[in-house]
Amino acid sequence: MKKAIKFLRLDNIKVKNKLLLIYILCVLLPIVATDYAFFNYTRTQVEKQQLQQYKASLQRLSLVINKQFEDAIYVAYNMMTSYIYQQYYHTRKCGI
Repeated sequence: MKKAIKFLRLDNIKVKNKLLLIYILCVLLPIVATDYAFFNYTRTQVEKQQLQQYKASLQRLSLVINKQFEDAIYVAYNMMTSYIYQQYYHTRKCGI
């Protein structure tokens, strides 16, 4: 133990500074490291969740746009067939 103290040259440091060093190494550093790891994990999870929400929103938007196009095509098709039927019945009725 004394060799380690001499190796680190801690025997010439004041007690106040030794206690401060112990506090930093044993309390402050582990707290900062734990908080950093927890923050990184939480940030990663939140980013993944937001990405999933964005993908779901884009998929819903795509479905809505696709439905709008299908409805427009359906209306255009009905208008066209109605026009064709009107012409057909008009020519049959008038004998042209």
